[in-house]
Amino acid sequence: MPVFDLFSRKKSDAERSTPDVFCYDDIPHPLRIQLLHALDDARQRICDRSVPAYTAIGTEGTDIFAEACLVLRRELGMGRLVEIKRRVRSMSDTRTRDLCDEFTFFFENCEADQVLDSVQIVMAFIEKADRNGLLDYECNASTVTSEINQRFLEHGVGYQYQSGQIIVQTNSLIHSEMVTPALTLLADPRFAGANEEFLKAHEHYRHGRLAECLVDCLKAFESTMKIICDLKDWTYKPTDTARSLIEICLRNNLVPTFTQQQLTSLRTLLESGIPTVRNKKAGHGQGANQQQVTPNLARFGLHLTAAVVTLLVDSFIETLPSAI
Repeated sequence: MPVFDLFSRKKSDAERSTPDVFCYDDIPHPLRIQLLHALDDARQRICDRSVPAYTAIGTEGTDIFAEACLVLRRELGMGRLVEIKRRVRSMSDTRTRDLCDEFTFFFENCEADQVLDSVQIVMAFIEKADRNGLLDYECNASTVTSEINQRFLEHGVGYQYQSGQIIVQTNSLIHSEMVTPALTLLADPRFAGANEEFLKAHEHYRHGRLAECLVDCLKAFESTMKIICDLKDWTYKPTDTARSLIEICLRNNLVPTFTQQQLTSLRTLLESGIPTVRNKKAGHGQGANQQQVTPNLARFGLHLTAAVVTLLVDSFIETLPSAI
């Protein structure tokens, strides 16, 4: 459903005097309700279109909120997500409706991370239904994702839903110009391994596993180069490190070499960027003094990985023969 540019929102934006920063530990109630509305648009269509043709009294379609409730019970190890006051049941009430009510009440009152878990689970059901033709051009996985992400953004909550996962957004411009293009390119099935590692890096960052975040950044970077080498039939050793893989890519002119100075600068960027960050902070033993990876350093690793991966994959695509 389209997002309306309300007067109250424009007034609030105009009066905002603090820098535009993201919040991560709280999801305000109005945002939760807006997310439920976006998800419910798809839920109602799926329910209506999955009712069997031989509809009988009491027959229901697939309810993705009820299904999400059962998944969350299992994954969170809970008998019920919440204990809600039971109303007097009518003849048309069903267990599915109770599960749907339980999910909705939980969504409105649970911890912020559990809201994100719920969105991710429901979106998985929506994407499956979309693939099965149960949605339409007015409401589908893409339109729901777009509204969800816009709602996160307008509330200043630093998350986005992309590629089947909740992604931490640390800066709107950096995210739209660096992270999103990288995820879009890595969605190509040929780069599935690198995509999985880059998504894991974001998942580690979201849960505060910052050293692991840097390690998976490097894995995604190295996997991208190895995949390109495989696709281009360039020889490399399975044990080659990022430095060796960079040499192979530059030697084969993967990246445009307009001038020697630009090539040298690029080589310096690639060699001293992600590998150095990871190797010095996360990839080796800590010794006597425990090393602390800060959130700023982890964010830098994520953003640098996104920028370099985009450069490499874009350059690879430019070398492919044009479609006739």
